[in-house]
Amino acid sequence: MIEVLAPGPYATVQDLGRPGHAHLGVPRSGAADAPSLRLANRLVGNAE
Repeated sequence: MIEVLAPGPYATVQDLGRPGHAHLGVPRSGAADAPSLRLANRLVGNAE
């Protein structure tokens, strides 16, 4: 759970997507560059 206190006008929340749910009509989505997302999370101490 996250709480966004003061989002900017272009703020988005990204994760690694939802692979394996296409049969339910859910696209993979997620960050465009998954390796960079993982690296950024490690650099700031976030769980993956």
